[in-house]
Amino acid sequence: MILPLLLAILAARADDPVADCGGPCGEDVACALSTGRCLVEREAWTQALEVLKAARASVTAAEAGTLARLLSLAYAGAGNDTWARRVLADQVRADPTDAETRTWAAWRALDEGDLTGARAWLGTREVPGPLGEREALLRATLADLEGHPDEARERLLRPTAPLLPGDEVLKMELRRRVLGDTGNPYSARIQGSAGYTSNAVQSAPQDLGSGAAENTGSPVASLDGVLRYEPWSSPGLRPVAEARVKGLLPVSGPTRSSAWLDLGGRAGVEAGPRTATRGRLLYSLELLGVNSGDAYSGGTLLEDDSWSGQRWYMEAHRAEIEADLGERVQVFGGAGRRLYRDTPRTRTEGDVGAALVLPLGGGWNLTGVLSGRLQDARLPEWDLVGGSALLRVAAPLPRSGLVLARALVLADRFDLDTPAGRRDWTWGLQVAPWTRPLGGVRWGLSWTWTDRTSTDEAWSYTDHRVLVEARWQPSWGHEPAPLAPVGPDYLPLPYGIGSAADSGLDRVQDLLRQEDSARRGSSCVD
Repeated sequence: MILPLLLAILAARADDPVADCGGPCGEDVACALSTGRCLVEREAWTQALEVLKAARASVTAAEAGTLARLLSLAYAGAGNDTWARRVLADQVRADPTDAETRTWAAWRALDEGDLTGARAWLGTREVPGPLGEREALLRATLADLEGHPDEARERLLRPTAPLLPGDEVLKMELRRRVLGDTGNPYSARIQGSAGYTSNAVQSAPQDLGSGAAENTGSPVASLDGVLRYEPWSSPGLRPVAEARVKGLLPVSGPTRSSAWLDLGGRAGVEAGPRTATRGRLLYSLELLGVNSGDAYSGGTLLEDDSWSGQRWYMEAHRAEIEADLGERVQVFGGAGRRLYRDTPRTRTEGDVGAALVLPLGGGWNLTGVLSGRLQDARLPEWDLVGGSALLRVAAPLPRSGLVLARALVLADRFDLDTPAGRRDWTWGLQVAPWTRPLGGVRWGLSWTWTDRTSTDEAWSYTDHRVLVEARWQPSWGHEPAPLAPVGPDYLPLPYGIGSAADSGLDRVQDLLRQEDSARRGSSCVD
């Protein structure tokens, strides 16, 4: 199923991206600038170069800087870094007063590690206004890279003029690197999904097993969201907090008892600079409601009187610790008490884990997570020792889309006092192509396969799930400076600094919590 789906999406993306960009333009410079910009935005690099190069013979001095900057973008997109630098250098030599193109040349030198070249492009003469603010940011970047943090800090903390649109990204990154603040005190991820699952019971937190319902296929809708508060503060001790919600609603009658809603939150403190080793100590609270009765309660969540006298199916109180060892490695652990309405499952639990995040170049990203867990339940049959392994790859698609693929393995042994205690193996695979952000929202189409094999066949299951998904990931930060008004022809300098709000990537703990199969009774993250 997934291969035809991906082929159809990739075929759609292979359609002509220039059909509505206009042209041909010949030597009409105004047409070339408009069409070339459209082609650059659609990442049609070869076509953009053809249109823009044809207009060079008739370009005026007023248009030359814009043409050079567009050509640089097109050459860089096509993988020709030499000419991406050369067209900027030629323009500045032809017009030494073109300070905007000069900042582009300086950034390209900085981005390539040519600090001497960057300093030469910046020179000693400073211009006023928003373009001067850009130069000041570039000089602060240069000072930081040359190992002069005091100079970089002084430039960042001085009174500022309005910034050119796009430059706030560089300023917030510099604040993070030099001053140690986050730049975004509030951030969120809100993801809604709808589609079909062949086994809605698979997601039930009660761990119902394969024999819970004869007809387990159902349309489903789900919600998964998190809101975080990480304020600007000192490089020493800072407060942190987050609130989470996750739920799933099967639509068909036989499986509606498997519906559930999970509310959670964490609060604590973080210590250490943002760009080096830092740690977090947190208290975590979680409440889980399920739409089914049991020996302790016959109420349901989906009826009008559902909450009357209803206790939560589960509540958890945990202490958690996390440590970021630089920007690539995280270790984490936690321990606490999980109280179930299904009393025999109530337990004391502990878990530890480590994660590695690796950028692979070309927009590819790899995340690997290993974790282990131990549970001591009231009923020995629910005692458990287990482990998880998760691997996630993010790969770029044309036009700023991406593909996320992840694989999950869970291994658990229950009833530790019995040699023949139950053993479970769970395997999961997901592939999800996503569009570029459209109005701040990415749209995706995911296929997920999950299979659990148990020594007690009643607990085995297989699930295939296809979902249409929408993901909104806003960030609300303190504006580093007001933005200057610009004309319709303004072209932001593409710093290439990733934004967490638009990367399509997740924090390590989010990856675990998003897996339904890792949220069941056999997991530390249910």
